[in-house]
Amino acid sequence: SVTSEVKENANDVFNNLPDGEELKLWNTYDLSWASAKIEKKADGKKWLTLRDQDVFDYARVERVIPFAQKMEASFTVMPEQNDKGLLQVEFLNKQGLPAIRIVFDSDGEIKVKHGARFGGITKYEAGKEYMVTVKLDVTSRSYTIKVNDSKESAKIFYAPVDGISRIMFRTGEQRY
Repeated sequence: SVTSEVKENANDVFNNLPDGEELKLWNTYDLSWASAKIEKKADGKKWLTLRDQDVFDYARVERVIPFAQKMEASFTVMPEQNDKGLLQVEFLNKQGLPAIRIVFDSDGEIKVKHGARFGGITKYEAGKEYMVTVKLDVTSRSYTIKVNDSKESAKIFYAPVDGISRIMFRTGEQRY
Protein backbone atom coordinates (compact mmCIF):
# COMPACT_ATOMS: atom_id res chain seq x y z
CA SER A 1 0.00 0.00 0.00
CA VAL A 2 1.05 3.60 -0.56
CA THR A 3 1.47 5.88 2.45
CA SER A 4 0.50 9.50 1.79
CA GLU A 5 0.19 10.98 5.29
CA VAL A 6 1.64 10.28 8.72
CA LYS A 7 1.16 11.92 12.12
CA GLU A 8 4.35 10.88 13.90
CA ASN A 9 7.94 11.88 13.13
CA ALA A 10 10.10 9.25 11.47
CA ASN A 11 12.54 7.36 13.66
CA ASP A 12 13.27 4.30 11.55
CA VAL A 13 16.12 2.35 13.11
CA PHE A 14 15.80 -0.79 11.02
CA ASN A 15 17.52 -3.04 13.60
CA ASN A 16 14.81 -2.11 16.12
CA LEU A 17 11.90 -2.91 13.76
CA PRO A 18 10.39 -6.41 13.33
CA ASP A 19 11.65 -8.42 10.36
CA GLY A 20 9.48 -7.80 7.30
CA GLU A 21 7.97 -4.56 8.69
CA GLU A 22 10.96 -2.23 8.30
CA LEU A 23 9.53 -0.56 5.17
CA LYS A 24 5.89 -0.50 6.33
CA LEU A 25 5.77 3.34 6.22
CA TRP A 26 7.99 3.69 3.14
CA ASN A 27 6.84 3.98 -0.47
CA THR A 28 9.15 1.90 -2.65
CA TYR A 29 9.86 1.67 -6.36
CA ASP A 30 11.47 -1.75 -6.45
CA LEU A 31 12.41 -3.33 -9.79
CA SER A 32 14.19 -6.53 -10.82
CA TRP A 33 17.31 -4.66 -11.92
CA ALA A 34 16.93 -1.75 -9.49
CA SER A 35 15.95 -3.13 -6.10
CA ALA A 36 15.02 -1.44 -2.83
CA LYS A 37 14.95 -3.78 0.17
CA ILE A 38 16.21 -4.45 3.67
CA GLU A 39 19.44 -6.48 3.76
CA LYS A 40 21.44 -7.82 6.69
CA LYS A 41 25.15 -7.12 6.42
CA ALA A 42 27.87 -9.45 7.72
CA ASP A 43 27.86 -7.68 11.11
CA GLY A 44 24.12 -8.46 11.50
CA LYS A 45 22.95 -4.86 11.06
CA LYS A 46 19.90 -4.29 8.84
CA TRP A 47 20.26 -1.64 6.11
CA LEU A 48 17.85 -0.23 3.56
CA THR A 49 19.76 -1.20 0.42
CA LEU A 50 19.28 0.29 -3.04
CA ARG A 51 20.93 -1.62 -5.90
CA ASP A 52 20.80 -0.49 -9.50
CA GLN A 53 22.06 -2.18 -12.67
CA ASP A 54 19.22 -0.89 -14.87
CA VAL A 55 20.52 1.62 -17.46
CA PHE A 56 17.04 3.04 -18.08
CA ASP A 57 15.49 3.15 -14.60
CA TYR A 58 16.36 3.49 -10.90
CA ALA A 59 15.50 2.23 -7.43
CA ARG A 60 13.60 4.70 -5.26
CA VAL A 61 12.27 4.84 -1.70
CA GLU A 62 10.35 7.63 -0.08
CA ARG A 63 9.52 8.22 3.58
CA VAL A 64 6.47 10.40 4.23
CA ILE A 65 6.91 12.66 7.26
CA PRO A 66 4.60 15.13 9.02
CA PHE A 67 4.38 18.45 7.13
CA ALA A 68 7.06 20.81 8.48
CA GLN A 69 8.36 24.28 7.77
CA LYS A 70 11.31 23.79 10.13
CA MET A 71 12.88 20.43 10.73
CA GLU A 72 16.02 18.43 11.33
CA ALA A 73 16.70 15.10 9.65
CA SER A 74 19.60 12.70 10.13
CA PHE A 75 20.39 9.54 8.17
CA THR A 76 23.38 7.29 7.62
CA VAL A 77 24.58 6.22 4.17
CA MET A 78 27.19 3.54 3.51
CA PRO A 79 28.07 3.55 -0.22
CA GLU A 80 29.44 0.30 -1.62
CA GLN A 81 31.35 2.18 -4.33
CA ASN A 82 32.41 5.74 -5.14
CA ASP A 83 33.42 5.43 -8.80
CA LYS A 84 30.12 4.59 -10.53
CA GLY A 85 26.41 5.13 -10.03
CA LEU A 86 24.93 7.74 -7.75
CA LEU A 87 22.53 8.24 -4.87
CA GLN A 88 20.29 11.28 -4.73
CA VAL A 89 18.50 12.35 -1.54
CA GLU A 90 15.72 14.92 -1.89
CA PHE A 91 13.48 16.78 0.54
CA LEU A 92 10.07 17.20 -1.14
CA ASN A 93 6.79 19.01 -0.56
CA LYS A 94 3.34 17.34 -0.65
CA GLN A 95 3.24 17.49 -4.46
CA GLY A 96 6.66 15.86 -4.78
CA LEU A 97 8.56 19.02 -5.75
CA PRO A 98 12.13 19.00 -4.38
CA ALA A 99 13.71 21.88 -2.46
CA ILE A 100 17.02 20.25 -1.50
CA ARG A 101 19.04 17.62 -3.37
CA ILE A 102 22.08 15.87 -1.91
CA VAL A 103 24.08 13.65 -4.26
CA PHE A 104 26.62 10.91 -3.59
CA ASP A 105 28.11 11.24 -7.08
CA SER A 106 30.12 8.83 -9.26
CA ASP A 107 33.24 11.01 -8.89
CA GLY A 108 33.51 10.18 -5.17
CA GLU A 109 32.13 13.51 -3.96
CA ILE A 110 29.04 14.44 -1.93
CA LYS A 111 27.39 17.44 -3.57
CA VAL A 112 24.31 19.64 -3.14
CA LYS A 113 22.29 21.31 -5.88
CA HIS A 114 22.54 25.10 -6.21
CA GLY A 115 20.12 26.21 -8.93
CA ALA A 116 21.41 24.65 -12.16
CA ARG A 117 24.80 23.75 -10.64
CA PHE A 118 26.15 21.48 -7.91
CA GLY A 119 28.55 22.43 -5.13
CA GLY A 120 30.86 20.01 -3.37
CA ILE A 121 30.53 19.21 0.32
CA THR A 122 33.18 16.51 0.88
CA LYS A 123 34.77 13.42 -0.66
CA TYR A 124 33.43 9.97 0.26
CA GLU A 125 34.87 6.45 0.23
CA ALA A 126 33.32 3.07 -0.45
CA GLY A 127 32.44 0.99 2.62
CA LYS A 128 32.55 3.91 5.04
CA GLU A 129 29.49 5.23 6.95
CA TYR A 130 28.41 8.85 6.47
CA MET A 131 25.99 10.46 8.95
CA VAL A 132 24.23 13.33 7.17
CA THR A 133 22.33 15.93 9.24
CA VAL A 134 20.15 18.52 7.55
CA LYS A 135 18.43 21.40 9.40
CA LEU A 136 16.03 23.35 7.20
CA ASP A 137 13.78 26.40 7.40
CA VAL A 138 11.22 26.83 4.61
CA THR A 139 10.43 30.46 5.54
CA SER A 140 14.02 31.57 4.88
CA ARG A 141 14.60 29.00 2.06
CA SER A 142 17.78 27.95 3.85
CA TYR A 143 19.33 24.86 5.38
CA THR A 144 22.51 23.61 6.92
CA ILE A 145 24.16 20.31 6.10
CA LYS A 146 26.72 18.45 8.16
CA VAL A 147 28.45 15.19 7.17
CA ASN A 148 29.93 13.17 10.06
CA ASP A 149 31.94 15.55 12.26
CA SER A 150 32.52 18.22 9.60
CA LYS A 151 31.57 21.85 10.08
CA GLU A 152 27.94 22.75 9.19
CA SER A 153 27.60 24.38 5.76
CA ALA A 154 24.82 26.94 5.22
CA LYS A 155 22.96 26.60 1.90
CA ILE A 156 19.89 27.97 0.10
CA PHE A 157 17.04 25.83 -1.32
CA TYR A 158 17.30 25.47 -5.09
CA ALA A 159 13.50 25.72 -5.38
CA PRO A 160 10.96 27.29 -3.00
CA VAL A 161 8.34 25.07 -1.33
CA ASP A 162 5.61 25.65 1.26
CA GLY A 163 6.91 22.85 3.50
CA ILE A 164 8.52 19.44 3.54
CA SER A 165 6.40 16.26 3.59
CA ARG A 166 8.73 13.57 2.22
CA ILE A 167 12.34 12.47 2.09
CA MET A 168 13.30 10.46 -0.99
CA PHE A 169 16.35 8.30 -1.86
CA ARG A 170 16.94 7.46 -5.56
CA THR A 171 19.73 5.74 -7.52
CA GLY A 172 19.38 7.78 -10.72
CA GLU A 173 18.44 11.10 -12.25
CA GLN A 174 14.77 12.08 -12.04
CA ARG A 175 12.92 11.28 -15.27
CA TYR A 176 10.43 13.82 -16.61
